[in-house]
Amino acid sequence: MAAPTSKSKIFSKIFTFPFDYLDKKVLSNKSEPVCIVAVVGASRLSWCHRKSLHLNSLLHMPIFKNDLAENNTDINSNPNKKDEDVEIECYNDEQNRVIYLHLTSLHDTNMLAQACSRSDESIDHDDPHGWCHEMEFKYARALLFLFHISHVLLFVRPTCTFNMSIVRLFRTLDTIRQKVLPSLSDVLQATPGVCKDWVNAGRLCSPRVLFLFENCNERIIADARKELSVRSKYRSTKMAMYKKLQHSLEDQIYRILRKSRVITNISANSLFAVPVNQEYVCVDVGGAKMALDQETNLLRYLDGRCSPSGTPILNPANSEPPQSLKSFLMPHISLALSHGFDDNVTRHPTPVHFELPTCQTWFDVANRLYKFFLEEQTEPRTRAHFNSFRSMLEVEQRFSENRCAKVLPIATGTYQEGLPSHYVKSVHETKLAQARRVFQHHARGPATSRFARQLSEECEKYWKAGRQLCEEISLTGQHCINELHRLPEEAAGDADRSLPLMHHSSNVKGLNACNCGRTQANRDDPFNVKAANYDFYQTVESSCCAELQHYDFPVFRASTAHATAATVAKAPPTRKASKGDSRDHTQGSMSLGPSLSQTEDEDEEDVEEEVEDECSPLTEKPKPLEAVDEVVVEQVSTTEYLEGMLHSESPSGLLPRFPHWSLVCLGAANLYNPATGLDQHGFLHGSNYLLPWELQLKVPECKERWPAVGESSIRKDKQKLKKVTKGRQRHSWVS
Repeated sequence: MAAPTSKSKIFSKIFTFPFDYLDKKVLSNKSEPVCIVAVVGASRLSWCHRKSLHLNSLLHMPIFKNDLAENNTDINSNPNKKDEDVEIECYNDEQNRVIYLHLTSLHDTNMLAQACSRSDESIDHDDPHGWCHEMEFKYARALLFLFHISHVLLFVRPTCTFNMSIVRLFRTLDTIRQKVLPSLSDVLQATPGVCKDWVNAGRLCSPRVLFLFENCNERIIADARKELSVRSKYRSTKMAMYKKLQHSLEDQIYRILRKSRVITNISANSLFAVPVNQEYVCVDVGGAKMALDQETNLLRYLDGRCSPSGTPILNPANSEPPQSLKSFLMPHISLALSHGFDDNVTRHPTPVHFELPTCQTWFDVANRLYKFFLEEQTEPRTRAHFNSFRSMLEVEQRFSENRCAKVLPIATGTYQEGLPSHYVKSVHETKLAQARRVFQHHARGPATSRFARQLSEECEKYWKAGRQLCEEISLTGQHCINELHRLPEEAAGDADRSLPLMHHSSNVKGLNACNCGRTQANRDDPFNVKAANYDFYQTVESSCCAELQHYDFPVFRASTAHATAATVAKAPPTRKASKGDSRDHTQGSMSLGPSLSQTEDEDEEDVEEEVEDECSPLTEKPKPLEAVDEVVVEQVSTTEYLEGMLHSESPSGLLPRFPHWSLVCLGAANLYNPATGLDQHGFLHGSNYLLPWELQLKVPECKERWPAVGESSIRKDKQKLKKVTKGRQRHSWVS
């Protein structure tokens, strides 16, 4: 294995903030003054391109990590480093006395992809805007930190247009910088090696801001050259067109920053400055060539890893970085290391503060300021400033909150308009949906979802504040008109004791007869089966038919105080009996009359099923009526009862808690007259007759079948016709 070269040693010295883990003994230039250059901004929407590629090409080494390789970690790496949404990488170029800082955030494609991969854990899907605002706040705090510890800041744009939204961010940073200056001076004063001017200013200098525009394709230059050739006689060169584009961008940016008062004549009063007699805009000519395809990047990375030095290379050895970037950045670095920056534009000379710290002092100060700007503050005054900082950044959030707070009372009034004193849940949901439509029509911005939930909570709170109507529905489909209440039998239960005690009532009454049918009385709308089938008749019976003879139906008699309803499986649907199954039916079975639910086709099938091969008379005799009283239902369970009424498909051994039927003897059989029916009040017209029943019997098969309806009369007519014809024939023959 070959020994590592000096370049590999330099390659290993990559740090990330904070520097608590850093061993300053590895810094060989800790007593030399250094220049601080920070690279910020956004990257292209490409996995193989990052802002740090410009620094890697400038240093002829892949110093900063890329998406093809693992994180460059060694003994100087942060062992406690976690997945952060904002990260600052640091590289100490000892040979050139420059410290490069690289800010990565959600404006970088790889960081955005990582954040999306863990979105299920970190993002609240009910409020995704809150997560976005939090990330922007972290990015702004990191920018404010870099403005205090850097000499030069290089803003990278993935396009050749200036982002106007960054102007508002600059003004916000300048406002907060002035507010936190007293607290920041206290932190610097407690740091050894910091001079008084540095403490008073709170930063190294008024940093210079440079702009790098990428992805300036050939089409833009070609269009500009074509337009210029129309206006001028002389044909411009390609490089001249790039220079013209740079100068045009410089003029636009300077006018924008001056009009918005981001920069002033005195650089010490501004957040940053732009150079007066030097270029501060660079259009990347070779940017399109640097964005190689994926296969080429992978092959070059593998080739570098397999080289004797063991270091991946980005470009071939004989290639040079783009001359435009090097010639653009290095004059500013050289000026900072030699004389410092004086970017004041005044008639009279003004003192300028410019601090060129030693490497060790800068690391100490940067570590303290990182904790001040990017970690939570415990001091109330500083915390209040950062809360104000957050509020100033969230302009859309504040607008949305103010707008929604103004619309919320309107939506609440829409809900409360026209409501009765008490209402059910369906009315509540209908009015709530109407209020939501009004709210959604007027509300705007990211706070809409939060205020929509607040609207639902307020409307539900208003409904539950004594305005709930009982949700119970009677057996006839009528709602209970009482407010939400408890039943008398729930007085000792777990129900809400603040609710009043009362019975269900729908204010609907019906006329019903007693068990014998002689007495009629008004009955309240029943809400359960017991009230409908048992309670009312027991009440009326005491004044009418209590002395009559009753048949006692078997009911459940519990042997324990904790009897429960039995779980009864649902009976499978019964199939229609076939012709072969008719033999198994009871010969003496009885059914309702033929008029109610049978069609003519079914009648014909029944006739065919009844005609069998056997010609024997009825073999079974019907049981006498007295035998009914002798039937005894064996009660198997004394701990479980049948929920509902007893019917033909009920499981054996289960009985209801009360009888659902009533059988009363009114008197002797001669009370019924087949012609006039039963002479008693309470019957509807024509309903005081016994119901017709059909008894299905087996009859012997005969050679001659019974004639159909009308068939006998037709046969008689035919016989008469034959006799007349024969008489005429005889009369004719005699004559």
